[in-house]
Amino acid sequence: MSLFAAIRWSFQCIGGLLSVLEHSAYLAAGERVEGRELVFLTKTETPKVIIHRLMPATVREKQRALDMSMAAVDGIYHERFYPQPGMHCSWCSYRAECSLWTEGGSQ
Repeated sequence: MSLFAAIRWSFQCIGGLLSVLEHSAYLAAGERVEGRELVFLTKTETPKVIIHRLMPATVREKQRALDMSMAAVDGIYHERFYPQPGMHCSWCSYRAECSLWTEGGSQ
């Protein structure tokens, strides 16, 4: 399977889920989400929606996001893993597989 076939397959698998999530976000926010926004649904005594609106993405930002996505897909496809030991190691699901794991999450 080529890298582009893997990407196309990935997007086909999650495409339907993204549509459902997008629709759910619209319903929860009570308005259509335009541009770049971070929408947080808080679960407190009185649930509320917090929306952070961001400036429209520049061409450079869009290219950077695409490059990062392509690098992630390529890394997954070629099974490259670069451990970064830290506090998070203590609750990581993959610590048994991590060649750098030592008790406490540090080298």
